[in-house]
Amino acid sequence: MAKNKAQIQDELDEAKAELDEATAANEVLGATVERLTAELAEAQRPSDANWDSCLGKLCVATRRVQGLATFNTIDQLLVESMK
Repeated sequence: MAKNKAQIQDELDEAKAELDEATAANEVLGATVERLTAELAEAQRPSDANWDSCLGKLCVATRRVQGLATFNTIDQLLVESMK
């Protein structure tokens, strides 16, 4: 049995409604992905506290290396002066 014009129009209207729902859901999903991507980027960026902590650790390590170099230089000078 062939479909009449009214049946075809009903199916078309249903398909358009489903498409509109899917499009709306896709837009919501796209916005969610963008928001979560931004949150992830923010979470991966070092916070000021973490950055300060890293800089502090770097300064301490630099001072230790400089101190060790100074100690070694003084030690070498003492050894040289005893010769």
